[in-house]
Amino acid sequence: MSRLHQLALTLLPGIGPVLARKLLDHYGSGEAVFRESAKDLVRLPGIGEKLVRSFMPPVFTDALKQAEAELKIAEKAGTRLLFYLDKSYPRRLKHCHDAPVLLFFRGNTNIDHPRVVSIVGSRRATPYGNMLCETLVEGLRPYDPLIISGLAYGIDVTAHRAALKNKLATIGVLGHGLNRIYPAAHSRISRDMEQEGGLLSEFFHDFPALPENFPKRNRIVAGLSDATIVVEANEKGGALITADIASSYDREVFAFPGRLRDENSRGCLRIIRDHKAQLITGAADVAWYLGWDKKPDQEPSGNAPSGNLTEEERKVLQIIIESGSILIDDLRIRADFSQESLFFILLQLEMHGFISNIPGKGYVYCK
Repeated sequence: MSRLHQLALTLLPGIGPVLARKLLDHYGSGEAVFRESAKDLVRLPGIGEKLVRSFMPPVFTDALKQAEAELKIAEKAGTRLLFYLDKSYPRRLKHCHDAPVLLFFRGNTNIDHPRVVSIVGSRRATPYGNMLCETLVEGLRPYDPLIISGLAYGIDVTAHRAALKNKLATIGVLGHGLNRIYPAAHSRISRDMEQEGGLLSEFFHDFPALPENFPKRNRIVAGLSDATIVVEANEKGGALITADIASSYDREVFAFPGRLRDENSRGCLRIIRDHKAQLITGAADVAWYLGWDKKPDQEPSGNAPSGNLTEEERKVLQIIIESGSILIDDLRIRADFSQESLFFILLQLEMHGFISNIPGKGYVYCK
């Protein structure tokens, strides 16, 4: 599959992530999209006469030239390109309808880590908020999650620093290209993160940090994670946007209540009051809600018990045991059963006490 055509697809005016994914799902590859005639393209819902021009010279030709230049930059920088149709594309994010079709990643960690949480909060974090964040990450250490945040001032960078301190992998999702770091004060920690996690962006390497980029960035933070934790937030800001997006993706949202009279607690208190977030007081609550009742080194291993299980039930149970915990969408893909068959198998396994349902539409082995 041509990387040039994959890159070029993201450059076409009027073709956003949702429409790009629709085109890819229909035609199977970026190259196939560009091979189609205008007559065929215009028949697709969402593609009109105006958008068809984006696939014709000179627009398409210019996009290919830019894509070629970007590919050279990526190769020189050692950046991995994660395309929507690639096996390496983050599986949690792939389930989100508006996920980017292309990501740029520099780092050394597994984005599809078994346990992933995003930690967000105010850019003007209080000492109390920073303390909560540091204590939270330290408490999560026995469960070995991947920590996601946005490398911004405040709670974001506190979460990244705490992760590195506690030997946890951490990924910063950027609102600009990988050839720059905003704010510049976080350049040093960004280098450390590339060695113990990574940096991720949907923007070309030299793309600037524009204000409209950061709400877009927030959907990636939410989509990569099993749960989003809001440490501190006033009534407006990116942290609550991320929480809302996570909720729309059917992911868990947690929030610390904070202090009643503190402005930076108002956002957390509101989403708890409105039942948009579960109240937590520490890492143990997160672990309980997500079914992380065993440390990674204590999780079951080996083969699924045979008992009176059917072959299909043993197959599903073995996948859950190997995963520790797994979302139902991922389980359906790996087991390759119909939705109805899988639901029946899960019901039988749950009734016999082999598995339990966890928040976020997932399952965990419990024997």
